[in-house]
Amino acid sequence: ERLFKYDVAIVQTQQQGAAYGFVGDVNRDFISSFVGRDVRSCIPETMSVAGLACLDAMCGSFPEKPVRSHKLQGYSYDKAVQRASIVVDEVKRLVMKSTSQRVCVTNIGAIGNIVQLLVKEGFEVTATDLDAGIIGRTLHGCTVLDGAQHSTEAVRTADVAVVTGMTLATGALDALVNTAATYGTKIVLVA
Repeated sequence: ERLFKYDVAIVQTQQQGAAYGFVGDVNRDFISSFVGRDVRSCIPETMSVAGLACLDAMCGSFPEKPVRSHKLQGYSYDKAVQRASIVVDEVKRLVMKSTSQRVCVTNIGAIGNIVQLLVKEGFEVTATDLDAGIIGRTLHGCTVLDGAQHSTEAVRTADVAVVTGMTLATGALDALVNTAATYGTKIVLVA
């Protein structure tokens, strides 16, 4: 996987929440103003890295039991492969009843291990990204397209869209979700 430089916002309520943002996106003074406040009052109307960390902490406090639970172990590479396997298993679950002969899956925010496993499973795979360093490169037989130009179309034509959490940071998630709803594309959000 690629190496990134991020700022991380961490918020603690009953549970801990975290969100990653590009370097400079985390306003430390803004986060410091949260101390002693109800987390629900700390989420700004315009979503921010700090607001996402608040949502993550809040969601961690819900008492519901998950349908499935996974424990990732080993070195970071091992965990990345395990995560990719979990995501691809979810894609397979979503298309199990598909009537399509060939299932098309798009990965918005290209993740090499996920693309590799999707290709290995026999899916028709497209991938988009905003990182100029990966646009035009081939990942496991799949050429990465410019996300600014091709993500909406990729979601429109896919059976399933595997969408990364960076779409929250870039502000692209709402448009992708709306496109998926309009065209019947299922979404797996990896965040």
